[in-house]
Amino acid sequence: MVMSMKTETWMEEYLKSGKRDSFLLKGAAQMAGTPEGGVYVDYLKNTEIDGKAECGSVYSFLYQKTGEKKYLEAVEALKKEFQKDPGYQNGSRYCKLEGTVELEGMYQALPFYMECETKYGKKEQYNHIIGQFQKVQEKIYAAAQGLLVSDLEQVSYDMMALVDVMDCMSIEIYEQYRKLQDYYKELLKEMQKKQEQWSLTVKISMAYTMLKACRMGILLKEKYAQNAMVLLETCGGQLSEETDAKTAGIFFMAYAQEILLKKQMESLGL
Repeated sequence: MVMSMKTETWMEEYLKSGKRDSFLLKGAAQMAGTPEGGVYVDYLKNTEIDGKAECGSVYSFLYQKTGEKKYLEAVEALKKEFQKDPGYQNGSRYCKLEGTVELEGMYQALPFYMECETKYGKKEQYNHIIGQFQKVQEKIYAAAQGLLVSDLEQVSYDMMALVDVMDCMSIEIYEQYRKLQDYYKELLKEMQKKQEQWSLTVKISMAYTMLKACRMGILLKEKYAQNAMVLLETCGGQLSEETDAKTAGIFFMAYAQEILLKKQMESLGL
């Protein structure tokens, strides 16, 4: 069990297992952004990364960290793919036939797409990106009925996408930022009603979104932070070296957010 040993030791050992997943790479990138993240930077620099959209944020992180041109070239190539691919342009990659949704791909793509527009573009695609979230929100939530889908893992991917997109967009575009914030809070309220149905992966994903939302000021730290930390610790006790790479990667992401949030709260005297 993870929490029976030092969590960081388990995480570092897990990276040596050879398991691969884009979520694990994202988790390593977020851990690399913490004060003790050097080992994770080395891991990413020494890992062969597939040139796909789900790894775009990792390329961007490595470019920001190292300044190496090869990572910027990878970012630019993926940015062009977003602009050409009709699936990214009309949201059809996420909203399927007969009202079903497949939102893991949305999480893999849209935060990086927003990052491209903010860091490497001119914010020209902001309206388009926000519009895709609006389409999804209409399919999965209604004020009178609550959640319209039963697959809570898909909802959690959307919530992860929402906080990550807000984290890399310009808050000066306040009206759009507030719209995404409202979407997130609506979904959080409904997901909490179904907490007994959360799988382990959903629990970790929800801990991630709440910890990050607290750090960003979307949620009140006094109300949500401690509960999110307890949830993550409980989940950590259920992980092992046999845990699949996606779930482990989301745990890495959540743990990184917990480190950053604790540091922020300490500076605020909370």
